[in-house]
Amino acid sequence: MKERLHTGRKFSAVVLVIVQVILVLPWILIDGKYYNTYMYLFRMFSTGDFKSVVMEDFSFLGMEWTDLEQMMYFFVFQLVLLIVLQFVDLLNLILTCRKESVGPLSPVSLVICGIQIFSVNFSPVFYFDNWITLLYIIIIAVLHLILLLGSRMIDSWEESTAEQRQIKERDKAAKKERKERLAFEGKYSSLFYTVIWKNFKANWEAYRIFILVAGLSVSFVFAGIGMQEMMADITGAEDILSLLRGQGLVTILLNFLVVAIVISIFLIVSVFMFYLKNHMSSYTLFVNLGMRSMTLYLFVGMELLVCTIIALVAGSIIGNGILAVCRIVIRRGFEGTISFHRITAKTYLFTLLVIFLIYLISAMATRDIYIDTGASTARYKAVLKEKMPGKLSPVFLLIGAALVVYAVYSFARREKAEGIQLFIILFVGLYFFLRNFWNFYLRARRKKLSAYFRSLLKKNYFYHHFKTAFRYLYMITLLHIGVLFVFARDAASDISAERPENMFPYDYVCMAVDEEEDFFREMEDTYGAEVSIFPMVRVTSVDNSSMPDDIRECMLPQGQNIGISESTYRALCKMVGWKPEELNLEKDGSEIYVIYQEDESVAAHPLDYYADRVTPRLHIGQPVLSYNFVRREEIFVPRTIVGSARGYLVGNLQQGEHENIVVFSDAYFETVKEDWKYTNCLTGDPLAEGEAVEDVTFHHWPDRLVLMNVPADQKIQVEKELESFADNHFFDFQYDRVVQSWYSKDAQMEQIKAERFMHIAISIFIMVILTSVTIILLYMKAESEMNEKKKQQEFLKSMGMREKERIKAVKSEIQSFFWIPFTIATVITFVFTAILWRIRMYTQADCINYLKAEAVIYLLYAAIQWLGVKWIERYILRKVEGHHGRNH
Repeated sequence: MKERLHTGRKFSAVVLVIVQVILVLPWILIDGKYYNTYMYLFRMFSTGDFKSVVMEDFSFLGMEWTDLEQMMYFFVFQLVLLIVLQFVDLLNLILTCRKESVGPLSPVSLVICGIQIFSVNFSPVFYFDNWITLLYIIIIAVLHLILLLGSRMIDSWEESTAEQRQIKERDKAAKKERKERLAFEGKYSSLFYTVIWKNFKANWEAYRIFILVAGLSVSFVFAGIGMQEMMADITGAEDILSLLRGQGLVTILLNFLVVAIVISIFLIVSVFMFYLKNHMSSYTLFVNLGMRSMTLYLFVGMELLVCTIIALVAGSIIGNGILAVCRIVIRRGFEGTISFHRITAKTYLFTLLVIFLIYLISAMATRDIYIDTGASTARYKAVLKEKMPGKLSPVFLLIGAALVVYAVYSFARREKAEGIQLFIILFVGLYFFLRNFWNFYLRARRKKLSAYFRSLLKKNYFYHHFKTAFRYLYMITLLHIGVLFVFARDAASDISAERPENMFPYDYVCMAVDEEEDFFREMEDTYGAEVSIFPMVRVTSVDNSSMPDDIRECMLPQGQNIGISESTYRALCKMVGWKPEELNLEKDGSEIYVIYQEDESVAAHPLDYYADRVTPRLHIGQPVLSYNFVRREEIFVPRTIVGSARGYLVGNLQQGEHENIVVFSDAYFETVKEDWKYTNCLTGDPLAEGEAVEDVTFHHWPDRLVLMNVPADQKIQVEKELESFADNHFFDFQYDRVVQSWYSKDAQMEQIKAERFMHIAISIFIMVILTSVTIILLYMKAESEMNEKKKQQEFLKSMGMREKERIKAVKSEIQSFFWIPFTIATVITFVFTAILWRIRMYTQADCINYLKAEAVIYLLYAAIQWLGVKWIERYILRKVEGHHGRNH
């Protein structure tokens, strides 16, 4: 015991000495000179002019005293805390050396370190480029954590080692005894294999479901990976930034693959649970009869392996069939203009790898069930009553309602960009709300005895198997919502969206500079083009991606839009036949009017994804590649959107991700239209006199919006001229390869048609998958409860209940799994569709067109689900009401 304490005290003393040394080391680098805590505090306050010292030492931050003052007080607070920490640690060292306790004040030191780390973001330590300064406080905190944990570990090390040694010796002896007792030198008899074969045939229906579900999962994944390889020529040419923004064909295919993987994990977990639930009794029986564990594991492993191999083969065949159909449909959709790659071994290998990972994740998710398979009481779990929610049910009900309301409210705000996280919040809220609401409903009916006994047979399953029943109801509800809104939204909006031919009032839209006006006037004379030229500025937003970013860095990609004056806005409206709004914007540029140049199929999104997204931070000029984030709002000035519209003032150039129209007041536009001469193109800062060097410190960004209509027979020649024009704007192209210096109506139309076609095809494919998953889920439920249903029907028949009443009770229970989820999904779909129309700024005609497409999807899906439920209903009745023989 004394030796253990001595070791712990030695460890604490060594760490505390190291900490004492570190606390007096110089760590603050100012003008090439290092200071320790005491030295720098002396420097700050020795002159009596604290402010002057601070402004001199921290001039590299580029901040005024008003911005720096609060930060410096935090810095002083940190330095004082370090001195306090040193005295606490010194006292701790003395106590450790004199007493038998190990580091008694370590928790106090750790609290001080925690306060230090918390205050780092508010002090200038964060902005130093020197790694010693940046990591100094963290290193001290880590050492104190090591001191606290290490001393505690040493305290218990010897005792734990002794106990572990005893346990190992005892386990070794037990294993030796077990090995001798269970030694099996011979061979299994033919009777053993007969029993195994009989068990396999008796459980064939369970294996059939396992193979069906696993095979479908393989086919979904195979189709997703195969489609990526099949369309490699198209998807491989797309910019990686398009993927980050959620644009392009590659994003559509990746979204499908992600959905396929998620659905596959869900299916495999479900089928694992089903498989084990239906085999627990036979596994437990084999164990009780004396089967060795290794033999049982081998037996189970062989079953799963054989089923998996069959599923892989069947899934690959089905997947190839799906790809063959997709190849035909896509070729027709693209009118034969697309070439496909052949499916190679790469697709099969990737599918095998993904399926392995899916199985691994699924096995981890069902680990508890694997453990339960060895329990001798497992056979009785099917008849145990499942508990309903208890006293905290009202609290969870309110939490669920709050989450649902929050999801609906957030979805109604354009700045949330219809984010997938809102659906996750909605689904979590629905889980809490529906589970506890269903609990209240059943308890309320049980209190009314007349209603309770009248519907007892219909509702008995929900009382007795509350958790299982609700789990199925909830999962089916989510699948319905996924089909009727999440993916039907994409398909319906693409189907009902305006034709691409109507989205482009001009054949070509170019972003030029004033010196190039003569170039376009020559094309007007040479090729008979109709050319209109208007002044513009580049308007850049801080962040153009919904992906999370580090706010301390220069965010990329930045949004590039077209800034015009109110006068230009009115002129453009007149050219396309719009009635312009009376804007009356503020002369200081703080107010803007936005025209989102996108069609009805595009998700509503903000102009700027930074901060609250409601108030866009906009920079007059092209993207800024390096700036001090502390001064971000000086470069990207907050603007207030006083109004917005959706339409095609110059054309649907980038589906609203870029090239939206931002309208400023005439007075403000005049003050900024030549800012390119005075703005550093890298940092966005104003250029000092003598610093202006073109294409080094400043760049002539596009300041002319050129709109052209060209005779059809002259387009080839005009595009050759525009390719030369684009070469002169290579500098602009480097900011973001998605943003072009000129756009062709024909090229944009083809891209939109291709993306719409693929979006519709993928959405329909996913809806078909979810539809089949819903029916499979109900089928698995029916099979897993078939024995219980048979016993229930036999009991009711023995009690004298007529066949008509028994059948009615079965039908009522099964149909509940259609009507309840479908009603909830219909309400959710109705509410979110109405919100969708508002945030996407649909016109009445848009709403009618969307409703037509949605109605077709809704009615077709409802019919398929109803037929599926009726089939399962007939299947159950045939099994449970069958006469003597195979089904009895």
